[in-house]
Amino acid sequence: MDIDQVKTFLQVAAHGSFLEAANRVHVTQSTVSARIQNLEQALGARLFIRNRAGAVLTPAGRRFLRHAKTLVLTYEQARHDVGLASRFRASLTIGARIALWDQFLPRWAARMRRLAPDVSLNTEIGFEEDLMRRVIAGTMDLALMYGPRQGAGLRVDYLFDETLILVTPAPPPAGHLGPAGNHEPDLDRVQALALNQGEEQEQNPDPDQKPGLNRPGVQEPEKDLDHAPVPGVDDDYVYVDWGPTFYAEHHRVYPDFERPARTANIGWLGLQLILADGGTCFVPERVAEVYLRGGCLRRVAGSPTLRMPAYVVYPQETDNEVLATALEVLRELVGEERDLTAVQGGAGAAR
Repeated sequence: MDIDQVKTFLQVAAHGSFLEAANRVHVTQSTVSARIQNLEQALGARLFIRNRAGAVLTPAGRRFLRHAKTLVLTYEQARHDVGLASRFRASLTIGARIALWDQFLPRWAARMRRLAPDVSLNTEIGFEEDLMRRVIAGTMDLALMYGPRQGAGLRVDYLFDETLILVTPAPPPAGHLGPAGNHEPDLDRVQALALNQGEEQEQNPDPDQKPGLNRPGVQEPEKDLDHAPVPGVDDDYVYVDWGPTFYAEHHRVYPDFERPARTANIGWLGLQLILADGGTCFVPERVAEVYLRGGCLRRVAGSPTLRMPAYVVYPQETDNEVLATALEVLRELVGEERDLTAVQGGAGAAR
């Protein structure tokens, strides 16, 4: 068995066609057939059934599919590690939900580069199932997610509670036209604010100068009592699938909730949908903050705040010094944000 055989198997499985797989791996169809035949001989099992509709996985093929993905990932990781430039002493692969890459993990990566400039960082976005599989297979060193599952040989550590708020597009100021010449949100302003915020964080490493993870510091817009939005969900609501923990919390608050007209599997997509066509969706407050300050979004008056814990998953037994440093930096950032949030909360109470 060689890695080209495994890669070819994955292409046939993905496209259900030997011809399409040949186009994808840039070889002839006869080469694809030969690779699959050799792979089947090495495994002692038939992997595909070929018919007029194409190629369909056999039960043995379906069982091998998961292992094939792991084999390719392990090979690519090994090739990367072996091929590291001499200026790097090690590499570290970290994956997370896309929302956790918004502001929080880029700050972690920046601090890691300052503390360990001789470590190559491989950063990825993924969902819980794939992230867990990668950590278990050893092709990812640590992963951050909202709904981890316990696994043999894994540590699952709580990091912080994500605060999710219900947001909706804010009406533009009277007479203000967006970039397209109509009343659209001015996303250029939001991007500028995000860049400025990133520069401020880089220039002010003092934790007292950084916004908190669950920062309540966005000033609420004045409520228009005559046109106050309904504090819940309606036909324009976008349900973002944040995982089973969010589903349970959402069901507790909205027990009569029915499937909405629109759903999204990540918060970024939910935001794009409501910014383009109106509506509401739940997103982390720290993600929405720049949109709130930019005037593109506002919180739905009277809507609930939902909590969703974030975790880090990594191998239980490891002597990886780089991984230990990465975890230490993560916990430092979380502690700084928790302290800052407490200070801000105390200051708000005093006022």
